[in-house]
Amino acid sequence: VACGRLGLNEAVPAIETIRKDGPEELRGAAAAALHRLGRPEALAQELGLAVRLDPGADPRALALLHYNRGCLYALAGSAEQSLVEMRKAEEAGFDDWTWAAEDPDLYWSRKDPAFRKWLEAQTKQK
Repeated sequence: VACGRLGLNEAVPAIETIRKDGPEELRGAAAAALHRLGRPEALAQELGLAVRLDPGADPRALALLHYNRGCLYALAGSAEQSLVEMRKAEEAGFDDWTWAAEDPDLYWSRKDPAFRKWLEAQTKQK
């Protein structure tokens, strides 16, 4: 959807449709976009869905849950909260920091000096 060509009144419903009915890999980005457009409840709903996952189902589930929450916060423009979630992912056993250094969802968080410094330390530990 070329939302850049739409006015705000047309873009919000288009993004909301993607968030609700679009491919799973686009739902978080759509929620983050709505958050930036003044609809914070969209991101809160996506984060709430992530919390309801059963971390006991897979030993890596809790780590991935926090990693994905970190990605959602990054997409919403909150590098600080993204870093909080990445630290929780690390504590839960996430260790694929090479991917995190390239993950497009974390692009804006990697621009933050504190996030970048922390991530560089993680990739050096491998």
